[in-house]
Amino acid sequence: NPYFSHKQWLESPVTFTWQGQDQNDIPYDGDYTYAYYLIDKAGNVSETVTGNVRYDQNAPVISAHNDLSQRVFSPNGDGRLDHLVYDFTFSEAVTVNYTLIDGSGTPLKTWPAIAAAVTENQLVLDAAFFTPDDPQQAISDGTYQVRIEVVDSLDNRAAVTVNVQLDITPPQLTPMAGWTFSNAISQIDYVYDASEFLTLQWGWEYATASRNIPQGEGRINLTPMTNTSGTFEGWMRYRDVAQNETTHNMTVTLD
Repeated sequence: NPYFSHKQWLESPVTFTWQGQDQNDIPYDGDYTYAYYLIDKAGNVSETVTGNVRYDQNAPVISAHNDLSQRVFSPNGDGRLDHLVYDFTFSEAVTVNYTLIDGSGTPLKTWPAIAAAVTENQLVLDAAFFTPDDPQQAISDGTYQVRIEVVDSLDNRAAVTVNVQLDITPPQLTPMAGWTFSNAISQIDYVYDASEFLTLQWGWEYATASRNIPQGEGRINLTPMTNTSGTFEGWMRYRDVAQNETTHNMTVTLD
């Protein structure tokens, strides 16, 4: 399509500007080839000069293959929820910038831009990712955002945000005392102050069981499941939604 088909006498130098429109002034992204030649007043024709130009005004598209809403994890090295993995596909080759932002909206860390292909792009959130640049600081529990911004070759930009809840603090359930059971149902009173649920497990030689513990004060009913009297070694273990775990060893007395 001859976008510049008019003829005019020119004085050197001359500049032609194309805004990316066709004859109907509608811009289309894509790769184009241009060509021009000159004819002087005597009718002499120059060689034709050609070149290529790319027109791109659209931001790259980020396709996330994981849930970007808030996820809980605990990068404390215990082998449970120590990292989160996110997979992305981009509509074109881009550079990627990561920014870690705390719950108040303050940027904490940025990373140098890295080149990324269209497919097989992965973000791994782990302890190293959240370790502050300042060695005097430490990883702390809280809500964080990871902003992922991609930039194409013409500086068009797009971004998505990953929301995470970092929790590396073991849960605490109080009071925790020795247990003395009768041969009927026994009761343990507890207070749990955190805002998340616990999974409580307990066990000894004759019994194991588990249940979920909500926030606040409550009572656990336990059945010994045996008629044998004696003293046994037992344990109580509770684990929060981030898979942080606390275990208490105790003596179980059946009478």
